[in-house]
Amino acid sequence: QSIGGIAMIMRQRSFLWVAAFSVTAIGPAVAVIGLLSGVFLRERFGLDAVQLGNSVLVLLIALNLGGVIYSPLDRWTGRRKLVIAGGVLTQVTMLGLLAILPGLGFWPTVVLLTAFASVSQLHALVIAHAQSLFGPELAGRVITTNNIFMIGGIFLFQLASGQAYDLFTNGFGVSGEDGYRLTFAALAICQLIGLLFYANAPNPMRPKAGE
Repeated sequence: QSIGGIAMIMRQRSFLWVAAFSVTAIGPAVAVIGLLSGVFLRERFGLDAVQLGNSVLVLLIALNLGGVIYSPLDRWTGRRKLVIAGGVLTQVTMLGLLAILPGLGFWPTVVLLTAFASVSQLHALVIAHAQSLFGPELAGRVITTNNIFMIGGIFLFQLASGQAYDLFTNGFGVSGEDGYRLTFAALAICQLIGLLFYANAPNPMRPKAGE
């Protein structure tokens, strides 16, 4: 029954655009914050364990506090799709700056990573968009199906980001710093591709009071 319910959701073309976007909606962000940021900061700036822990803690706080801004923006604007797209484009901008600006100091780097983390908590809004495409009786199946794509994206980008860094440094022979910069650029490109899929998704219903 569960598999049949997922198959039923998947047959809806309107959902497939959101599902394709869901792969990149949070996967690259988790790869940057959870995997790359710590080793990047340690290798780039020679941080000790305490300094590194404090730096990553700042990113995690920004990640959790940043998620609070999306619900009010969604309600105030009534344009969920635009809010989500704006969050992704802000992430792309932060990664792009990290990629194209060599030799950034510690604090500018932390500021860019913190800004990136603060707009990365898109999970709830993407789920809400997917749910708005179906009736309330299908909410559970929609959440389950969409989470499959999101969790799959997390796994994919955790694996792919490490492989990309190894390819850039070991395969192409670039320096460690440039390897991270190229990896950030690759993740930003993936986010833009996901956003192109999302552009084809139908607009969600306007949020209502008490939604």
